[in-house]
Amino acid sequence: MKPLEEFNCFKWMSLSETPSWDTVEICVEYLVGKGIHADDAKCSDQVCNLKSFVEGCISDDEFTALQAHKKWCRYFQQPKNLECHSELLKIAQFFFAVAPHNANVERIFFTDAESVDKRKKQDDC
Repeated sequence: MKPLEEFNCFKWMSLSETPSWDTVEICVEYLVGKGIHADDAKCSDQVCNLKSFVEGCISDDEFTALQAHKKWCRYFQQPKNLECHSELLKIAQFFFAVAPHNANVERIFFTDAESVDKRKKQDDC
């Protein structure tokens, strides 16, 4: 398996096109497998609301230019009641909580550790 391939089921979360229940259902199953309870009946209803939102925004150039997390923020600001998006919120919280890869930080720590090892070897001589 390629790195991060298990997160392919979350591609729909970019909201670059109208999501279908079939693609969201795969995410719900993934979350249940990770021990996160998501009510698929509620989620199905919430996906219908999300579809309407995306269909209304997809022709807006400003919306389509937004990064995924900003699109979701705009969506979550719409409904007044938490029940309107509670299950989608669980999915979004999981997805956006995944830590990004930061090779620059790793390189700094590796380089620093490498230089400490070199100094140790020089001191041993």
